[in-house]
Amino acid sequence: MSSGLGGLNKSPHGVVVGLCQLQLPVIETKDQLDAQVDRVCALVGKARRGSTSMDLVVFPEYMLHGLSMDVCDEIMCERDGPIVARLRAACVQHKIWGCFSIMERNPAAPESPFNSGLIFDADGNEVLYYRKLHPWVPVEPWAPGDLGVPVVDGPNGCKLALIICHDGMFPEMARECAYQGADIMLRTAGYTAPIRDSWVFTNQANAFQNLMCTASVCMSGSDGTFDSMGDGGCEHGRHCSAFPLPTHPSESQAKECSATSTVGSSREAEAGRTRSSPASCGPTWSGEGGREGRGGGGGETAGAAGGTL
Repeated sequence: MSSGLGGLNKSPHGVVVGLCQLQLPVIETKDQLDAQVDRVCALVGKARRGSTSMDLVVFPEYMLHGLSMDVCDEIMCERDGPIVARLRAACVQHKIWGCFSIMERNPAAPESPFNSGLIFDADGNEVLYYRKLHPWVPVEPWAPGDLGVPVVDGPNGCKLALIICHDGMFPEMARECAYQGADIMLRTAGYTAPIRDSWVFTNQANAFQNLMCTASVCMSGSDGTFDSMGDGGCEHGRHCSAFPLPTHPSESQAKECSATSTVGSSREAEAGRTRSSPASCGPTWSGEGGREGRGGGGGETAGAAGGTL
């Protein structure tokens, strides 16, 4: 059984996951992309300083590129390129695992890059590489992924999986993660506000029906055209705990915040599958003037919140 308090009292086999609701950027040039990478790397450090017990910090889909769907080659990334090297280095510098999103150059079809996710451990080793299997047709220009659904050894003995945004609308994706033994399924997204209800109940269902935890995070705020919903949270399906529907700040208020939750590793799985807990958890947000609520985006200096698995 993991203890909560936002990871402050982590059990020996617990995993503390931090979700960073990043402000939606506007990226049109290489210089803007470089500046956004600097911002993400700085937030990796801020996550570590804010929570010394945090094992993994997770950034949303579109964290570097925003929602313009621009496929200009100048701002595309490569798995072994300089942008990814900087993200890897941030994990090493701050001794923390990191989950990141890139739009990956596709040499075979430059007009259709891949929407890719990468996880590095605290030593900078790549432990997970995934390409989004279900682009949001017809809006997204990305090529469908061709790497399957990897499940890997995560921090502190857990089994870890990653899916991206629209992937989570298909129950087969979560079930495939569970079949491969995932304790924690990460879901990163750039969804806009109209998808909020679908986002909440699919995250709940994916956790509940597969006896695993889901940790999901979306971009927040507005880029002047699109309004991301700024929602994130952990669903504790293994313990059948309810996740209350959150209340949200308006998108004009949403900026950036982080949330943490403690979840169990595979060494706690058998006990977890036979135990039921009434506890529920979710992130808090701290918006303009220190107002607080449940589940939305918040100021960059927002504190961490969490729950118990």
